[in-house]
Amino acid sequence: MTESTKPCCGSGAASGCQCGASCTCQQCGNECAGGPFERPRFFSGQLLVEEDLQLMSDYVAAKSRVHNRFLHGAGVVCGLQVMCHPCGGGKVIVQPGNALDCCGNDIYVPCPVELDINEMIDQLRIEKRGGYDCGDPCETDCDENPDDPNCAERNARKYCLYINYCEELEQPVAPYVGGDNCAVQVCEPTRIREGYRFELRCPEEDPKPDNVWDRIVDCIGDLTQADKAAEDGLAASTYGSRAVMANQMVLAGEPIRFEQADRDQLSKGIAELSKIGALGDPDEAITQQAKEGEVRGWLDTFQATAAAVIRYDLLDENTQGSLEEETPELAQQVDQARELVHAMAPGLSQVSALKLSSDRDRLVADTWLTQGVQWTDPNIGADLKASDQPLRYALNTPYSGELQQQFVKDLSRMRGWLLQQLERKQLFADCKLRNDVLSIKIPQGSEPDPNALADAAFQLVEALLRYLVDCICAALNPPCQPCEDSAVKLACLEVEDCEVLRICNLERTFVLSWPAMRYWIPFLSTIGDLFEEACCGFRLDLSRPRDSGGRETRFLRSQNYMAQTAPAYRHIEGQAQLPTLYKIAKVNEATVRSAINLGGNLSTAALGEVSVSPEILKTPEFAQGIGDIAVSTLVDRPVVRERLLGPTQAEIADLKRQVEGFEIDEEEVEQLIERRVEGKLRNIDRALDRRLTASSLSATKVVKDLKAQLQEQKKTNRLLENRLKKLETAGGKS
Repeated sequence: MTESTKPCCGSGAASGCQCGASCTCQQCGNECAGGPFERPRFFSGQLLVEEDLQLMSDYVAAKSRVHNRFLHGAGVVCGLQVMCHPCGGGKVIVQPGNALDCCGNDIYVPCPVELDINEMIDQLRIEKRGGYDCGDPCETDCDENPDDPNCAERNARKYCLYINYCEELEQPVAPYVGGDNCAVQVCEPTRIREGYRFELRCPEEDPKPDNVWDRIVDCIGDLTQADKAAEDGLAASTYGSRAVMANQMVLAGEPIRFEQADRDQLSKGIAELSKIGALGDPDEAITQQAKEGEVRGWLDTFQATAAAVIRYDLLDENTQGSLEEETPELAQQVDQARELVHAMAPGLSQVSALKLSSDRDRLVADTWLTQGVQWTDPNIGADLKASDQPLRYALNTPYSGELQQQFVKDLSRMRGWLLQQLERKQLFADCKLRNDVLSIKIPQGSEPDPNALADAAFQLVEALLRYLVDCICAALNPPCQPCEDSAVKLACLEVEDCEVLRICNLERTFVLSWPAMRYWIPFLSTIGDLFEEACCGFRLDLSRPRDSGGRETRFLRSQNYMAQTAPAYRHIEGQAQLPTLYKIAKVNEATVRSAINLGGNLSTAALGEVSVSPEILKTPEFAQGIGDIAVSTLVDRPVVRERLLGPTQAEIADLKRQVEGFEIDEEEVEQLIERRVEGKLRNIDRALDRRLTASSLSATKVVKDLKAQLQEQKKTNRLLENRLKKLETAGGKS
């Protein structure tokens, strides 16, 4: 039979390797399979024996297997679709195609193959029953639960079809033996024919392959504890940054200022607190239905409103009188806000104790509520009013020894968790991380230094980010996959009464070849660039030297601590479809919540306040008042300048609301906006005139440079004048 007329290797084979002995994982499953690799070297006059030539063949085959195994992986490359037989009868047809087993062997089916599934089931039954053809070979859920109503009308059995690589020795030849006529002549095959064989198995759960997410989770450890560590670091750093700002202003003796933003905060606080209603009453719907996110928003509004009232109370009588002359309703507004603060505190205290999930947040809320009532009391004593406590509350940093101790406890727990994780796993790339964590000093004592506490929080958050980046980037390096079963699954079938009912071809594993990748996901070529930027760029940013001193934090009228430190999961909690999705995806809700919170907390911490030198807080520009506009800001920050000069979105919306219902075209609206801009420009001009005085600018580099240039120009002018006089004198004489 010629090569062209030979049947396909394995054609019609239900089981048994017609192509010879199959490759097993004892031969090729070791991680060092085929190694160390050797290839023959030839030289002139060398006596070649069979080992030399066989070594060349073995080397090429082994290198090809290693290449396939580790570069491409196991699975179906293309084709090999299992299809229903047009005549039925319990048969299927396997289409031509290619696959790779986990040993790296190529499995090539050149033409369609017809398989008798009933015959393969009989062979499987004999194999499973110890050589006896009795009973069904595979158990099903209905066998374990015969009373299940879903099984009453079902007799279908499920099987899975696999393909295996095999080899066949061919073309035996008698060896040439010289000089020994008594030697036994034994024919030896001269060809190894590669082929395949099919195998039917009972359904079984496929081993879960190692993947990047599992390795990240294993590196991080318990997601709940990681989430807690990130939450502690975010809360401490958020509070600490504000504490540093307040401490600098208190030590500098900065006077409290009451501006339009404070009036706006009073109006906003009165409106929002008035909407809450009978909060705290367990019989009221608002208390029963309140979510943690809502409660956090109420607390932020309470704190900001109380701080605005305290800022007004800390003004001297003359300043208060001047403000009331400008805004006659201001005193009434302050009193109304004060009454709401005192009225809402008990209810907020009760609902915070019920709804806030963290002991620390409950303590923060209690501090805010207690001190908010205490420092807004109009009958507060002069000595207490002159202390630092009301001033710190007015600067959005309510302070208490118990709260400081809570942050010390949180940071100590976070540091301990980090050290425990670093002891548990190897350091992949950040070799100094463990020593850096050990060097972080958390202040102790009944009243720890706010600056030291904030600095420890910033360092621990940075260390946590470095640790997670190390885990994630190490997990992005794929490990070598083990090979425990060289069979390649093609499809699973349902058989009932000797007929194939359904075939599922997508239970197979695909080899992610470049043709397949381009077919499925055309944009994958950009993923490598994203990984490089995310890992290497971010790690470089974290490794840059940082000033361990103070950090610049803009003073905001409303700090929104509760909103910033709230669990990220609150954005999706309460969605009716989530429980169903958890069941479908077979995931644990607590794990999902922890993963979302961990990502949200780290994102907020990574994008938090910018670190700068504490000298900025001592400059004359800062002493003139938080938020003043310096010349350098206008020159170097065009975005800020644009925001200051242009109308805000709220102003534009307000103007458009004012003209609703009137016959007015877009040109008139633009004119209104331009007039509003002109008014704002005039206000800024007046503010700059007040600020940009000779005394305030004389020390700036811009003015110094201008003065130097002016002096140089004057000197040049004098030289020109002298030369001109000399020329005029010489011309008169001539």
